[in-house]
Amino acid sequence: MPNYLLDTHEWIWFLGGDAAKLKESTVEEFLGWQEQGALFVSDVSIWEIAVSVSKGRLDLGMSVEDWISQSIVAGGLKRQSLTAGILIESTRLSGYPHKDPGDRMLIATAREHDLTFITRDDKILAYGQQGHVKILKR
Repeated sequence: MPNYLLDTHEWIWFLGGDAAKLKESTVEEFLGWQEQGALFVSDVSIWEIAVSVSKGRLDLGMSVEDWISQSIVAGGLKRQSLTAGILIESTRLSGYPHKDPGDRMLIATAREHDLTFITRDDKILAYGQQGHVKILKR
């Protein structure tokens, strides 16, 4: 069974119950993978969320620490830690997948752990279609 890595925006939409962004069938699919222990989030996403909150671009309705704790521990998502290998790999990705270092680290995380990366980012989708990373658009 494959394992999946949520892009930061997918994680926020999933936990926020954003029906405008995620179809009900997608949420059900995510919940199934979550029950099977196959749904991951990266430490990079934690950082991206904290940055967005600190700049006032995102309101979680609670502290970042509480939101992360509830979504990972209580929410049943698995956390994928950054490693030296992922950080180094993010600088060596073939082609030119993305300027954003956070997205490069997410791609490297998916590759390092053989995860299918769930995103709507057009640049990452194109990079995946070239065969550099397994992707799934939801």
